[in-house]
Amino acid sequence: MASGAGFIMDAINTLMRNRMNSSNRKSKYTKLKELYIGEEQSETSYANFSQLPKLSPEELIAGRKRAKAYYLKRNRRIWFQITAVFLGVIILVAVVFWNLLN
Repeated sequence: MASGAGFIMDAINTLMRNRMNSSNRKSKYTKLKELYIGEEQSETSYANFSQLPKLSPEELIAGRKRAKAYYLKRNRRIWFQITAVFLGVIILVAVVFWNLLN
């Protein structure tokens, strides 16, 4: 094996991970784009943001309301799941200690 081959493989693996992460970032914001510009307009793909249709102030306000409602609902669900798991772990640990001490 030539010297530096491991370094080259690490560089290739890093580039592959960066590509996967960039596609994840793009898909993360597609829902937000749909909320702002509407379902029917988001079906056509735009190469960049300069090609997006110009929205009226009323459409922007409505889009912001939809986006805030979506993210508020999503964040509540996430915090509920985190709290439920945390409380479940605490109860499980308490039961195990209770059984060990008795």
